[in-house]
Amino acid sequence: MNLYTIVFYLAFISAFFIPKETDYMPSPQQNGISKKTIVIDTEKSRVNIHGKTNINTFKCEYRIESMQSSFDVEVINNPNYRKIKNGSIQLKVEDFICENVQMTNDFRDLLDFKNHPFINVDVQEISRRTDNNFILKTQIQLAGQQQKYQMQMVTDQNQEWVYCEGEQKICITDFGLVPPEKFFGMVRVDEKISIRFQLYLKII
Repeated sequence: MNLYTIVFYLAFISAFFIPKETDYMPSPQQNGISKKTIVIDTEKSRVNIHGKTNINTFKCEYRIESMQSSFDVEVINNPNYRKIKNGSIQLKVEDFICENVQMTNDFRDLLDFKNHPFINVDVQEISRRTDNNFILKTQIQLAGQQQKYQMQMVTDQNQEWVYCEGEQKICITDFGLVPPEKFFGMVRVDEKISIRFQLYLKII
């Protein structure tokens, strides 16, 4: 199942599969497959990619209004974690907008968007550390190469809506990408970028 939603993330995004706290951790007798419908508040939610050069910082924001506002997922219950089945997410690189046109174009070129127009995020497993803290296991495909990550996420439930916040740092050279240099090498982009998300969602 391909979900054309937000992101990378990266991983981000993985927060969509977190159930309500009261029914998160099943007992061994409850093992099986359950289905959830995720509803996202696209007006309040945010996903950004942060990076830096040797002289300043930059930020690129995902056009979250282009995402699906609701979709269904399947969760395989286990005593200590929940495994996600068919949890594949595609993020369109062109839906990231940076602080100016030139920076946006450079960001898209950096990710080789003409040959690889999507970032693929496969959410594989979720486990609870504390009441509001989770570990998300994901596999990310960027520019045709894959890497696995474990990301921490903090949640806060207010009535029917759940607020999810997290950050994942990645090294773009792990995906075979080369940080660009501008002005004869005077401006150099750092190989590490950070994906941050703030999501408001409802699970029914």
